[in-house]
Amino acid sequence: MSDQEQKPMTLSPEMAELMERMVSAAVKASRAPNSKEARELEADVERERRRTQLALELGKIEQEHQERRKNGCSHSRYENGSKNAGQAAPKGTGEWCTSGQLVGRDTACTICQRCAYNWIWRPSWEEREYINNVGMLGMAPPKPEQVISEG
Repeated sequence: MSDQEQKPMTLSPEMAELMERMVSAAVKASRAPNSKEARELEADVERERRRTQLALELGKIEQEHQERRKNGCSHSRYENGSKNAGQAAPKGTGEWCTSGQLVGRDTACTICQRCAYNWIWRPSWEEREYINNVGMLGMAPPKPEQVISEG
């Protein structure tokens, strides 16, 4: 037989399966990182895990800080002319330390001037008229059902 008349080689199913496994193992081994790359990859994964954990922890701290700021301030002070004028008064007594403005037609923003806590809320028609005529200096914080967001 000459070279041009060679018959194609046929493999038994067992040999074909063995050859397929060998080729896939070789391809897998060629794609696998070497030991240095594997260590660098593990270090990157660990660094990212720590970064995510830190971000979660910082989020919890920020949320606690906002809660303390909101609940720790009375948003009011003793009135001028009193013995403790300007100092924090118990919540709901004295004069409110708030101000703000209308934001568009449907919303208003109120801010405590002592702690910088703010409320974005929907005023009623009467409240809107009052704000347009008098302003929001010394206005009580909004009712919880009116609040859109706070922080």
